[in-house]
Amino acid sequence: MALGEGVRESTLERFKEGRAPDGRRWKTSIDSSQLRNSIQVTADASGFAVGTNAKHAATHQFGDQGRTIRARKAKNLRFQVGGQWVSKKQVKVNIPARPFL
Repeated sequence: MALGEGVRESTLERFKEGRAPDGRRWKTSIDSSQLRNSIQVTADASGFAVGTNAKHAATHQFGDQGRTIRARKAKNLRFQVGGQWVSKKQVKVNIPARPFL
């Protein structure tokens, strides 16, 4: 269990620093702390595991090229691009990987 807690603590420290396990800085993201706070450790006689069940964890760990985002509660998505307001039913975005484990 001590090894697992050590890995968990180093992961939480990287969240504070905004760095991947290899030391590279993450690209800026919204910091809600939800992912960081969901990291858990489990252990038994055969070993330990550190991870999370947050549904967006894999997207942060591996990135997602060409993700389609659709309007769900409104007719369109509305956002600014270069000072101009744009309305779209859906957009494709590239989400960069931000490895944390």
